[in-house]
Amino acid sequence: MLIIMMLITSSCIWGVLVVDKQQREINYQNLVKKQLNVQSKLLLVFAFTKDTAALNIRLSEHFNTTNTKSNTRIDSDLDKLFYQLDFLCLDLLFSESCKQIRLILTNLQSYPIVLESRYIEQQAKMLSNQNDLLVNNIIELLEIHRSNYHKSESLLDHERTQYFVFILIAVALLMMLINHWFVSPLQYISGLIQNVENSAKFHSLKQPNKQLPEMYQSVEADIKKLQKKYHKLDDLRNAMLRHAAHELKTPLASVNEGCALLGEEVVGRLSPEQREVVMLLSASAKRLNILVERLLDYNTLLQQISPQYEQVNLALVVEECLRDNRLALDQGGIHPIVELTQITAFSDSELIRRMLDNLVSNALAHGTNQNPIYIKIYELKGKVAIEVANNGPTLSQESVANLFQPFSRGNTQRNDKVIGAGLGLSIVDECARLLNGNVSLVDVDYADVCFRVVLPLQGVNIE
Repeated sequence: MLIIMMLITSSCIWGVLVVDKQQREINYQNLVKKQLNVQSKLLLVFAFTKDTAALNIRLSEHFNTTNTKSNTRIDSDLDKLFYQLDFLCLDLLFSESCKQIRLILTNLQSYPIVLESRYIEQQAKMLSNQNDLLVNNIIELLEIHRSNYHKSESLLDHERTQYFVFILIAVALLMMLINHWFVSPLQYISGLIQNVENSAKFHSLKQPNKQLPEMYQSVEADIKKLQKKYHKLDDLRNAMLRHAAHELKTPLASVNEGCALLGEEVVGRLSPEQREVVMLLSASAKRLNILVERLLDYNTLLQQISPQYEQVNLALVVEECLRDNRLALDQGGIHPIVELTQITAFSDSELIRRMLDNLVSNALAHGTNQNPIYIKIYELKGKVAIEVANNGPTLSQESVANLFQPFSRGNTQRNDKVIGAGLGLSIVDECARLLNGNVSLVDVDYADVCFRVVLPLQGVNIE
């Protein structure tokens, strides 16, 4: 969402900058044209001044030596000055000077009938003054063009700032609108879906959210219906597992007792073939009894609503776990290597013990005999990390994808040749979820397979 807003803002700003650049180029081109025009007029004024000076000389000579040839030159100079004046005063803002110069040139045309040179000299002096004034006017015009250009640039800067402010306000309003119509409703819907996934009943399911846009209210209703059905199926599944497990325990106890009596030859001696069959029956009954206990344990775990938090001595939990698994460790010639740098956590000791039991059992079942298993507990970014690792066959990518799903078994064969129920790692995952943590398969440099459980130190949600 943030990326989309940044793209929209960048596009708008880029558009404003492009338009601003084009306008500035146009203004600069106009300034250059005006400056060239004014400069050409300024050059023409200098030429005009030079020609008027030449005219003054000829007029002075006229009164000293009058002849037809000098009159022709004076008339030609006057015509030339009139022509230059017409071009010079074209589009010129200061027309008063042009009028005065034109009037003086008209007066100078009467030189043939003027008897006194003083009048002509007076007009020539006035013409020179008007020329100087015209030069000053043109220079002022050049400064005005430059000033107008700078004012235009300042105005463009001001407009650009206003555009940027408008864009930011518009984008902010757009973000608020998108947040109201899309982000917040989608986050709410996502929360509903997560609660369906986690099978959590929360108070917002009781009443519909009236603040949701109309387009999402039907989706909310469908999700709530789906969650109700999911809870019914979940309750039915738990009841079925509980009922089936309890119903199996009684006949299983009878089968185990019967196998024990047959194995002890209480009811008569057994032939070698009969003894082999009894041993197979006894092993199958024990395996089935383990599966039933796992089902009951998993069902009990699913029904646990919240952990019982307390200050847990992690070293003591590890010690109890290893003591209970001592026989299996000795049979496989496995020596546990324990490293504890974090020995306490505010958590549920029973759930941590379940996770350790299942992870250690998994390491014993799939690890290589005569090789150690590793148990490490340490602080990791403000949380407690519990690692159980072993050396042995690694897991394939296909089995890793569903490793923590119920009734999912890996591709490696167990050391005890027993076909497991596929509930051990799913129990670990469920315990970690209840404690606001997670479990994952990680790569380490000291073992082939390592499972890491990360839990909050103080029972808060994990990031």
